[in-house]
Amino acid sequence: EQFMGDIYPSRKPAILRGMNIGACVEKWRDIEYLKGVCGDDLVSVRYFEDQCMNFIKKNYDFETIPFNDFVSEIFENPTHRRCYFRSIGDNPRKEVSNIFNSYPTLLSDFQVPEQVPLATERSFSSCLRISARDIRVWTHYDIMDNILCQVVGDKEVFLWPPSDIDCLYVDGSSSRVLDIDNPDFAQFPKFQYTHKYKGILSPGDVLFIPSLWFHNTLTKNASISVNLFWKHLSDDAYEKKDLYGNKDLVDAQSALDLTKESVNL
Repeated sequence: EQFMGDIYPSRKPAILRGMNIGACVEKWRDIEYLKGVCGDDLVSVRYFEDQCMNFIKKNYDFETIPFNDFVSEIFENPTHRRCYFRSIGDNPRKEVSNIFNSYPTLLSDFQVPEQVPLATERSFSSCLRISARDIRVWTHYDIMDNILCQVVGDKEVFLWPPSDIDCLYVDGSSSRVLDIDNPDFAQFPKFQYTHKYKGILSPGDVLFIPSLWFHNTLTKNASISVNLFWKHLSDDAYEKKDLYGNKDLVDAQSALDLTKESVNL
């Protein structure tokens, strides 16, 4: 009631604690259990050398490996390689990620927080995120509201309000400022004027990320989280072919196209 009555209407991020997200918080800590449930199902994993994945320059390569080998590499036999998995649709060119369909046995351990009914009633996609330690996901925004449910491990989260867009040097939906701890102010002088918020997610914590809020995460140890996105606007507000929730809203894109046409007249 507090979430839907007070937090959600404020359109500000919040870390929600004490919510029930199911038995996954306990069961997914057991690596043998994870390997047994998902077995040798193949997953597409990003591998890279830098701490931060760079979506703009694509500084990663994909490898398809058995799920149990991936889990073992992260939790039991960590290597020098940085790796990160983000689930995709069963037909990745046409379908959004739906982990309840793709991993039904594993996700039977997870429960959508009852305090966030929109995550079910207006669901757009659901993603499983599994990461080695010390992995930073680049700063970006999504056009849909979402919650990030931390299941295993600890994760630092950093957020900036939409009003900071002019200081974040945005390309598409991503910021070009990769090193947020020691930014190059000669290259990105306006970044010093941003309004950064920081929090830490521990197992069982749920982060509410309103649409258009920029966010960046850093895993402190091997991590598993579930990310749920939902449509907070009418269906026709969104680009129908957007499978990842990062394309501008239809009206916003139309306005941008008209502006470009006017400039070129």
